[in-house]
Amino acid sequence: MDAQQAAALINGPYGFAGALSVDTVAELLRRGRLVKYEKGGFVTRRGLNEPRLCIVLSGSVRLTAFTKDGREMLTHIVRPGNCWGVFPCLGGYRETNDSVIEEPSTILILRPEAVGNMMWSYQDFQKALVQLLCDRLNLALSLSEQMGAWVARERLAWRLLLLANALDERRAPPPQLEIVISQDTLAAMVHLSRQRTNMILKDMERDGVVVLKYGRIEILDIDALRNEISRTA
Repeated sequence: MDAQQAAALINGPYGFAGALSVDTVAELLRRGRLVKYEKGGFVTRRGLNEPRLCIVLSGSVRLTAFTKDGREMLTHIVRPGNCWGVFPCLGGYRETNDSVIEEPSTILILRPEAVGNMMWSYQDFQKALVQLLCDRLNLALSLSEQMGAWVARERLAWRLLLLANALDERRAPPPQLEIVISQDTLAAMVHLSRQRTNMILKDMERDGVVVLKYGRIEILDIDALRNEISRTA
């Protein structure tokens, strides 16, 4: 993949930036390391001394945390153009995520010193990371609020919008609002049983908001999903 193709992903609907120049992305590729992974492989492990900034260029990655008894708590699916590892890289913390390959993937991996140097040398990269950190902080605050105040359907609507990268109304939603995810995985994300999640999705389908497919959920009415959470916000 060349710099122009990578820039289109990173600046695209699922990407973490909106205006990185091709020159900046070319420098990311030069300073980083492209690694191919097969399904089921780990990219990063929680607690490692030196974190990495990881940018997905193909495939998808599941970010998780594991409890002491070995149960997996899924936090997010990272798709091409998006990334993880900014917070620990810039803050000097240990790695905060276990990251597992969902499907064969190509990942651009940068060490913390490369991320820091890029921050001060390329203003567009600096702006993108600051915006990303602000967005992630806002998500964390929303999650904290949801656990105490939101009903199950509102939490599910919020997560579907997040997975479709359509939570932020300042950005145009992706042209294809179809999420590749199993109901088991979605249930784990919103801390509901699979049965309860299926009941809510069926209700949404009857309301004309989504269409359920095998391993996929198509969003038909993005505004209806946004209205689910705007009543609570």
